[in-house]
Amino acid sequence: MRKLPKGKPVARPITVGEKEAYKRKIIRRAGRAKAGYLAAAQKIKALRSSKGGKKASLLSGVAKWIKDNVRDKFGESETRRDGMGTMVAVTNAIDYIQHLHKSSMVERAIEQGRKNGTKRMRHIIDKTKRTI
Repeated sequence: MRKLPKGKPVARPITVGEKEAYKRKIIRRAGRAKAGYLAAAQKIKALRSSKGGKKASLLSGVAKWIKDNVRDKFGESETRRDGMGTMVAVTNAIDYIQHLHKSSMVERAIEQGRKNGTKRMRHIIDKTKRTI
C-alpha cells in the first residue's frame, strides 16, 4: 500500500453510498446542534408568560432538517432578574458543540449581541422621544 509523506496510508476511494450516508450523518449532527439553541430558547420563561404559561413556539420559518431534531434535553435556559436588570443564559447541551464553538467565537458573538442590543435600545428610545 502506498503511504503519504507522514506515513499515513492512502485512503481508498469511497462509494456513493458511503458518501451519502456520511452526508446524512453530518447534516443530522448540524441539525441537532442548531436544534439545541431552539430548545433552549423555547424554555425562556419570558417567552412563556406571553403565551399564558404555555411553551413558546419559535419553530415557524425554521428549516425541516433542524425542526426534526428539536428535543427538550438538547438545550437549557436560565433567567435571573436583579432589580432593573435581567440576565438570560442559553446553553446548548449537545455534547459535541463545545468542540465546534471555540471560546473566541463565543466571545465575539456575545460582543456582537451587545452591540446589536445597544443599537436596538437606542432606536427604541429615539422613537419614544419623538412620540412624546
